[in-house]
Amino acid sequence: PKSSSSGGGLTIDLKVSNLRSFSLAKVKSYKSIFYKPCKDNENPFLSLTLYDLLTLNTRMMTEKNIEKAVKDLFEGLEFTREPKGLYDPLRYMISIGGKRIRPHLCLLTYSIYKDGGFDESILQPAAALEVFHSFTLIHDDIMDKADIRRGVPTVYKKWDENTAILSGDVMSIDSYKRIAKAPVEVLPQALELFSTTAAQVCDGQQFDMDFEDLECVPMSDYLKMIGLKTAVLIACSAKLGALIAGASAEDCDRLYSFGHSL
Repeated sequence: PKSSSSGGGLTIDLKVSNLRSFSLAKVKSYKSIFYKPCKDNENPFLSLTLYDLLTLNTRMMTEKNIEKAVKDLFEGLEFTREPKGLYDPLRYMISIGGKRIRPHLCLLTYSIYKDGGFDESILQPAAALEVFHSFTLIHDDIMDKADIRRGVPTVYKKWDENTAILSGDVMSIDSYKRIAKAPVEVLPQALELFSTTAAQVCDGQQFDMDFEDLECVPMSDYLKMIGLKTAVLIACSAKLGALIAGASAEDCDRLYSFGHSL
């Protein structure tokens, strides 16, 4: 990090790629975090101004509490019970785990602006991000003819292709039911963000499939593909939490850029 003192504040410039190791615990004695993107779009930075050295705990949930909230959320996640042949694959996909980075990031950005824990108006949209991601994995495994996912058989191998297609479809629909639990005052924006992201993920998947017929893929084309297939959903996660918490449009856009750069 590069740091410089200015007035009563401390400015720290961190490469976005280094933020994975930037633990909230390191700054939990601070009350406020303000940020702005640097002008260099090719090599994005996040400028953090840390000031008013009081307690961050009054403003932000700890990382440990967020991890517990995510763990409890997915341990208690419920789907329709019948027909079992349709919904058991959904339960299976959630049960085999994963990093849960998308709901975790959603709750993290929400907690920047909201105190007092999490209710269903943020927990269900956070769950929607992981449910949608899991749907894309079910269909991706069919396209790739992948037999193993996270060390266990993929849905289409454990059941069959037709079941995997239909269960993936209903998993996508389930994610929209959960997004619809967002507060009514931001629901139109949340649905617009989520729907745009969902379409972009499909765009990225098609580009990925098109690459299979090419001998060489330019790096610029690869970055465009992976930006759509993977980065936009992480960016959506960062923005969605802030949006539901009532953050300004400017802050929401900044957090979207942060999530995309991760």
